Amino acid sequence: MIRGLLLAMMLLVTACSNNTNTDPKLTSNEEQLIAELGFDEDVFKILKLETNNEINQLTGYDVNYKPYKVEGVVSSTEQGKETLKILREKLKGKDYIAFLESSQSIGIIKGRDQTKIIKIMGTEGPNYDLLNEDIIKFFKEWEKKYNFNILYADDSAVHIELNKLPNDFVMFANEIYNFCPDTVDSGSGSIEGLIAEIKMTNGVVFWWD
Repeated sequence: MIRGLLLAMMLLVTACSNNTNTDPKLTSNEEQLIAELGFDEDVFKILKLETNNEINQLTGYDVNYKPYKVEGVVSSTEQGKETLKILREKLKGKDYIAFLESSQSIGIIKGRDQTKIIKIMGTEGPNYDLLNEDIIKFFKEWEKKYNFNILYADDSAVHIELNKLPNDFVMFANEIYNFCPDTVDSGSGSIEGLIAEIKMTNGVVFWWD
């Protein structure tokens, strides 16, 4: 009798929890943002379900690192990479890209061109005379040869995750070093060290100090 009562209570709590979590309520500001940006409402609900935090308009940065509002959204979360993985799975087949706006916030933009993340965040390498368009061009060319996702970008860095490891690690690592010497000179210390880092992390962090 007691076991049956406990089981019924557990089922009731689970049902209530599911009803609450699967259809998060959007605020009036969020509904207005949907209309202004032309976003799908279900994308907002997917994001809010995973972050359980307010959704705001995404801020981008121009070549002078001056902030401006872009056609995207952002929401804070305590588990950035884990939440991003879930969101990318849920957004498969939709014309939206999720990425890490910071270690504790998720951004979503329209489209399927992931180099837009680099454009929006204004990534440059001034010490190496690399403009934003140069970095975008590099990653567009890389997409033809390698399978990767851009996880994060800021004014001077791009973090990618490899969906498939390269066949030739030496060539791959040298391409990285030639475009971004800091990965070795201020990081791994050698091409061999860079290869070891790639194998260990399944990704690459490009940065230009």
